Order: sequence, then structure tokens, then C-alpha cells
Amino acid sequence: MEALRPPSALTKHVHAYEAHGGRLSQAYVDSQPATLRQVLPARLRDEWSGIDPDPSNWSLTVTFVAHSASVTGSQTLTIEGVCDP
Repeated sequence: MEALRPPSALTKHVHAYEAHGGRLSQAYVDSQPATLRQVLPARLRDEWSGIDPDPSNWSLTVTFVAHSASVTGSQTLTIEGVCDP
């Protein structure tokens, strides 16, 4: 994940931009929730817990940026409750 903005103490929302040098596929976008749920607990523990340690209070939006895309839906993904099971 590239260039995460620092979390806001008021909104507990992070907006990340993930850059791709080539074509962005629907399969890649569809796989991201599972991938993010694997890495977000460490981000919460190591960086965000000083603001709010409750994972259900956090949301994350990822905007995918690419030279070209074969995505049928949005190129933005939002996850509410970043570490919910």
C-alpha cells in the first residue's frame, strides 16, 4: 500500500491511494479486502491504537490509481471496522 495519510483523530478514517504502473484488474480489486484484513491489525496495533484502539471505530478507503483499468465497478474500496472478523 502506498502513501497512507495519517489517521484523523476526529473521524478515525484513513484514505489510502494505491498506485499501479500497469493495468488494474477487477480480480485485484476484489482480492483486496482479504489482503487488507491480514495487514490492518498490525497497522492498528503499531500506529493507530494511540488514537483509538477499538478496530470497529476505524474505516479505510483505498483509491486505486492506474494507467489503465479493466474494473467493472468502482476503483475505490471502503472497509468499515477495519479489523472486524
